[in-house]
Amino acid sequence: MNLFKKNILIAALVCGSALSAQSFFEKQADIRAKKPLSIFAGLNSISNYYYSPFFGISYLLSSSHEIGAIFIDSKFKDASNPTYIPLQSRLLEFKESTTYDQRSVKVFYNYFLFNSIFFLNTTLGYLPSITTQVQFNSFTPIYTENSSAYDTLTTGYKKIPSYYFSPGLGLRISLDNGIFISVTGGPMILANNKTERTTSFYYNSANSDRVDNSNIFLNLPIESRQLKTGNKIEAYIDFATGISF
Repeated sequence: MNLFKKNILIAALVCGSALSAQSFFEKQADIRAKKPLSIFAGLNSISNYYYSPFFGISYLLSSSHEIGAIFIDSKFKDASNPTYIPLQSRLLEFKESTTYDQRSVKVFYNYFLFNSIFFLNTTLGYLPSITTQVQFNSFTPIYTENSSAYDTLTTGYKKIPSYYFSPGLGLRISLDNGIFISVTGGPMILANNKTERTTSFYYNSANSDRVDNSNIFLNLPIESRQLKTGNKIEAYIDFATGISF
């Protein structure tokens, strides 16, 4: 008899949990249906590219279907601190800077599974072009008549802009007042992920000699690393918070 009562109690608890979960999902769907227009902001992270803030707007056609657009502030410059390598009589300085040339945008469609907080995501987007400049400076710490002040090797690389398609997953949790948080992520299938060498020259301050298209970079590891064809598939994740009306 005690075993029978325990089974009844366990079944009641399981049913109660299921009903609570169902009412929670129904409440989330009801909030979405009553407040279809959303504005939000967050952080966009893309593998091998950047971490950037974004602003977005979306509209729910129903509690299950949402369309929207995201504008990403991906135009900025990132410069690393110089690295110094001491040689026998000179000092070698290595500097690298990266410029993200454009802001980017993407449009998306979300389908909320079974009117729950989880959704399937489909995104079409645009990745900006990225310019990288690499510079090697070889110079004597103290300038003398018998030594040149410095030699400079400079080259530039440009990552070609690319469109992409992304199937993904996400979740969104809303409060009664319309404030919500969401997380979305997935793979990115790129149409083009390629880098080209744009400029390269050698300059010597002693004789003011500049030689364009210097081949001295061709045997450096930085050259093969920059020009290596990128992956056709990258990944992204978006963290956002916003409010619905």
